[in-house]
Amino acid sequence: HVLSEASPEGSSVITMERWVAFYTAYGRIFLNFMSDKDFDYIRQQAHRTFHALDADGNGYIEQREFCMVVEVLSNPAIYIPMRPAPAVASSWIGKQLVHLFMRGVRLRGSRVSWRAILDMVVLLEV
Repeated sequence: HVLSEASPEGSSVITMERWVAFYTAYGRIFLNFMSDKDFDYIRQQAHRTFHALDADGNGYIEQREFCMVVEVLSNPAIYIPMRPAPAVASSWIGKQLVHLFMRGVRLRGSRVSWRAILDMVVLLEV
């Protein structure tokens, strides 16, 4: 149970240590292989998100704050990077690819997501 610690008020909360363990486990779901660099990146992201979620600055995430996390993590429309961007991402071609992956392409006045493009490729290949 993620909400296993108790706040001074007695409510269930998540400490930084517990959050980092949870976020790291969540990241492992999406990465078949996790290098030391990936692990460091995920831990860094875990610390950043903890501080962003701890809106009141009390040093832990409360249940209502965690409910927002679950909504974001379970929304397939929200992309959460689990690896740092490669160095090539800062080049011209890299920026174009990032744009494609994040925003898709315009086709006849509507936007087609990268996921839809991949689905079409899989469909045509079968």
